[in-house]
Amino acid sequence: MNCNQIVEMEKTLFTVFKDINAPELQSLLEHVQEGYYWSSDKTEPVVLKQGVAFNAPCVDNPYIVEAYLLCQDSDQKLQSVTVKDRGDGATIVVTPLEALKENMSMSEDLKKAFFGYEKSYESHRMDNRYLSFYEVWKLEEEPVAELYCDESNETMMVFKPFMRVFNGFVKK
Repeated sequence: MNCNQIVEMEKTLFTVFKDINAPELQSLLEHVQEGYYWSSDKTEPVVLKQGVAFNAPCVDNPYIVEAYLLCQDSDQKLQSVTVKDRGDGATIVVTPLEALKENMSMSEDLKKAFFGYEKSYESHRMDNRYLSFYEVWKLEEEPVAELYCDESNETMMVFKPFMRVFNGFVKK
């Protein structure tokens, strides 16, 4: 499997937006099932419950540092929405959760380029909630020199952490 094939597979599973006000993204954000967002001017996150719309501030400051949302699309399927902003503009990634899990476990081609597993973490400042994520690793080309202090120009394919897809809150 070559890098171009991997990039094409990636496009089928992850949709990237740079504008949080994109119309197709806004319709999704109106149907939050659960999640949270953290503003740059706050000391703790805002937890969202089912039926609440996510209204991101449309100003440069404060901005959304991170948001992990589980939203329902018009077909009643869950979409994981990740918003990350380090002060230089937001990147929003939408992932069809059901399709991701199905494809990761069934598609032989996809298994060659990506692998994933579920993992949960204890939250910070969110009433002892646990956050469930689907950790996705991606096959990438890496110079051998960086891996083994080798001075050759060879490369090899290695799995690297790629995406953390929000899977909702879980109870422990």
